Amino acid sequence: MLFNQPIAWILTALALPVVIFYVMKIRLRKVRVSTVMFWEEAVEERQQRSLWQTLRDFRSLLLQLAFLFLLVAATADPGLSRKHGETTVFVLDISASMQAENDPGVSRFEAACRQLRNMILSFRTQDQAALVTAGPMASVACGLTSYQRMLLDRLNEVTVTDSPCDINTALKVAERLLASQSNGRIVVLSDRSFAESDVESHSAGEFPVQFVQFGQSRDNIGVTEFQVRRSPVVPSSYQVLVEVRSFSDQPTACSLELSLENQLLDVIPLSLSPNESWKRVLDQSSIHGGVLKVQLLTEDGLESDNTAVAWLPERPQIPVTLATSGNWFLEQVLEANDSVRLQTVSEVPLSVKEGEILIIHDLPVPS
Repeated sequence: MLFNQPIAWILTALALPVVIFYVMKIRLRKVRVSTVMFWEEAVEERQQRSLWQTLRDFRSLLLQLAFLFLLVAATADPGLSRKHGETTVFVLDISASMQAENDPGVSRFEAACRQLRNMILSFRTQDQAALVTAGPMASVACGLTSYQRMLLDRLNEVTVTDSPCDINTALKVAERLLASQSNGRIVVLSDRSFAESDVESHSAGEFPVQFVQFGQSRDNIGVTEFQVRRSPVVPSSYQVLVEVRSFSDQPTACSLELSLENQLLDVIPLSLSPNESWKRVLDQSSIHGGVLKVQLLTEDGLESDNTAVAWLPERPQIPVTLATSGNWFLEQVLEANDSVRLQTVSEVPLSVKEGEILIIHDLPVPS
């Protein structure tokens, strides 16, 4: 027989105070009475008892010690052998929806990790467990082990992502880890952001699937696509592809802000029907690069998908030197181009720097 919590046997030290209290002298309370003639037959004066005299009737003491022994043995968690332990694969959802708050100030992911730690700490010595993360790709964070510390260390390294959850692949990975086990089970910790049929299809398999849910479904609207590129035709312009989707069963109204380096460029009012997607290509002009941000002005169940950022590369200006005796129209055309840095001179320079363009108008070219 194995004891899964052998440290619990230190509780047998409680037998010492049980014996001490049992053999302690019982002090009688003195009360003055007028006569003892009516008490002589009912009460005999009790003499001070020695230790061995006290133990003369020790059946009640043995009963108390036996009860204490059974209590300590149960706390030590006895088991027949290691082969009777359970094998569990934990599937932890690390998708974007797990960032939503489960309780005020506590995300669903933090609540799931907290409960998972408690489940790991409750394992017996003969139990084994593994940890699989379910994000855009399924990953084995920790293989099958009976070492609690290793599981806890690997759990502390897991972080939530901004991607969806591929629960089907994660469950297949869990089933492969349990392929050689006869008493395995799968525990999924998630907010049920995927179809329940995905889990139910695996529950009918060889290994049972237990689902632990965190949080409740809430209305949400988020930025699902955001890309930016420079225009191949107009050097000073760029195009922004943005998609916003409503995950609510009710009509939703909000505003979409577009800014470059914290400078507001545009505000677009949105009115979306239930589960509607809004997708547009926006044209903007700027030779300056930097952080381009789009933000939804709304309060919903998930803040992380209300903002998206992209890097817009800077378009450097081309140095142009205009050598002319005076042409106001030509100068205005060149200055109107944001991609040109114009310098006007009245004489043709003898040399031109590398990467610089020289335009000569109505002046003799030096030989």
